[in-house]
Amino acid sequence: MKPETKIKLKKILRACAWSFFIAGLFVLLGFANGREDRMTCKKLDIRITEGKHGNFVEADDIRQMLTDKGIYVEGSMMASIDINGMEKMFYDNPWIEKANSYSDINGMVTIEIEQREPLIRIVNAVNESYYIATDGKLMVWSPRFTPQVLVASGNIPESYGNWYQASISQIEANDSLAKTTVLDDLDKLARFITADEFWNAQVESIFINAKNEIELVPRVGNHRIVFGTVENMEKKFANLKLFYRQGLNKEGWNKYDTLNLKFDGQVVCAKKQVIVAAEDSMAKARQAAILKEEMALENEMKPQPEEKKEKNEKVKADSLAGNIADSADVKPVKKEKPVKKKKKKDSSPEVKADSVKKDSAVKNEKPKKKKTISKSK
Repeated sequence: MKPETKIKLKKILRACAWSFFIAGLFVLLGFANGREDRMTCKKLDIRITEGKHGNFVEADDIRQMLTDKGIYVEGSMMASIDINGMEKMFYDNPWIEKANSYSDINGMVTIEIEQREPLIRIVNAVNESYYIATDGKLMVWSPRFTPQVLVASGNIPESYGNWYQASISQIEANDSLAKTTVLDDLDKLARFITADEFWNAQVESIFINAKNEIELVPRVGNHRIVFGTVENMEKKFANLKLFYRQGLNKEGWNKYDTLNLKFDGQVVCAKKQVIVAAEDSMAKARQAAILKEEMALENEMKPQPEEKKEKNEKVKADSLAGNIADSADVKPVKKEKPVKKKKKKDSSPEVKADSVKKDSAVKNEKPKKKKTISKSK
């Protein structure tokens, strides 16, 4: 047999073998699928990837989501379970980033869940809390636990209900949205801070003041950092780190009250003494105003000249009585008017008898007639 004929036969036999193999594979798959369709789900296996800061979602939450949608996996026919529909339903949960569902020939349905990771917590102007996730989506606040992430608060009007459908990438791509919200700036700032080991340890929180300026609150030092905007962000942080190393390490971390980074290439500092002096002057002014009001009130309450003397005498008498009472530990006694003493009559029996005799003698005594002497002519 010619060599060319042998090569052709080998190719034909190889092609036939692959054809039989593929046909058999399809038969086996069809048999397995038919068997699987006739099977009931024996077990639902839920696997949740552990989050960096903890779990926003538990296995019971996934089961409850299925129940709320009227989906009962365990005990149902495998053919009636909508695997793709379940995956789409899980993506509606703000805490779930990825979901994957599949079944096997043993009658088990597996659901794999990957949670979103919070990047920064937002506490807006009405004290509503939510998160910006590492994938740029907004996450609703969870009462289950509070992850230890960077916090931004202050003059932030954006609410979760109005912005949860928009991602940070969509906001950055739309100039009109980027101008109306501060969320994209906070996302940029949080990513820079958390990626740097030093700033992640130093910056405790972010505050948006009334001028819509960004302020940083450090963990070390009693000062505030006026950051301004996120423009030239890397340069501002580099200047601040240089000032920390060369300035605050020598002068002390509590010497300055404010570090201003708004000016290009500069770190403008405000000392605490100036603020203390201003507060002292304001306090003195308030105290002087209070004293002035008290003096005016005293002048209005002053009595007339005639009343003044009586009032002073009364005050002196009251104070004297009060001092005597305090020293003797008794209450002061009011002064009484002197009473004239009456002579006491002797009530002895002898005196009474003598007085009766005298009275009776006086009554019985006859008046004596006066003798008249007539003159002789």
